[in-house]
Amino acid sequence: MASRREGSHGYVSSRIASCRSACAGHAGGYRGVACVCPCRGRTSRDGLGDWRWAASGVVALPCLAGARAHWLCARHPRGHSCGSCGLRTPHAHRVGAAAALMNGTMLQGFSWYLDADGGHWRRLAEDAQLFADNGITAVWLPPAYKGMAGANDVGYGVYDTYDLGEFDQKGSVRTKYGTREEYLAAIDAIHAAGMQAVADVVLDHRMGADGTERVRATEVASYNREQPVSAPRDIAAWTRFDFPGRGDKYSAFKWNWTCFHGVDYDETTHANAIYLFDGKHWSEQVDHRDNGNYDYLMGADVDLDDPRVRAQLATWGAWYLGLTGVDGVRLDA
Repeated sequence: MASRREGSHGYVSSRIASCRSACAGHAGGYRGVACVCPCRGRTSRDGLGDWRWAASGVVALPCLAGARAHWLCARHPRGHSCGSCGLRTPHAHRVGAAAALMNGTMLQGFSWYLDADGGHWRRLAEDAQLFADNGITAVWLPPAYKGMAGANDVGYGVYDTYDLGEFDQKGSVRTKYGTREEYLAAIDAIHAAGMQAVADVVLDHRMGADGTERVRATEVASYNREQPVSAPRDIAAWTRFDFPGRGDKYSAFKWNWTCFHGVDYDETTHANAIYLFDGKHWSEQVDHRDNGNYDYLMGADVDLDDPRVRAQLATWGAWYLGLTGVDGVRLDA
């Protein structure tokens, strides 16, 4: 069977084949068919392809094939398989995930001041079963990709979301927390312990650009981003992201000034201020009570109104979810 590491398409295809095979004994699919777990809990016939609790405490898990569901007993959240089809991972760990939706406890699996020793993913993997044994049902993981400060970046100074600790960029191969393989192993350990893995993802801004571009921009007031405080002029903006350490692996998309609304620094004058690029406008679906418009936060502000940018973020999201298998996402600013 193809492993998750071989990419999302092969992984999903293999799981679909596995699910179809495992469900072969479910004549007519799960609609109208009840599946019995070894502990003899029994489901009701509701025919719903979603998380469901039957009165007996049995959980319905939707199959990736889209036409079947697997019923697993909620009393056995760590790998207990369905009595009829015998299906185990990757669905079995999601029994614990379903329980978490009802009354779970999520652990913030990091802090801002962790030592930048590259050992955090390994420690999480080693402690996963201990967390589960003490009632934790989900672990919130820090941003896993390369930040502008390399091995010292907490993860919110977003540089390259495709670099999970694999490429020599920003002075390091690993991130603050470890390497790509150690990150994936930590997620596997969390799942093996019957818990959910929740990823932290930052899509609002980029930092640590590889070069500057000359851009026409207007300085705006920090207390009111809708209020210009200068005439339009040319600035040198840090907006060119070429990712020389990664090249075109995973994605050939390169970011430039057209992908952003504005920045907070002009390399020409070495001035820290908020600059709105000509032809751009801050997003409207934000808080307008603070700072006039609170779209801009820091770095190079990503223009989510640009269809190219949205398409690129969707492409990255599909790649990331297919690779990591995380159960949920906490979206940062």
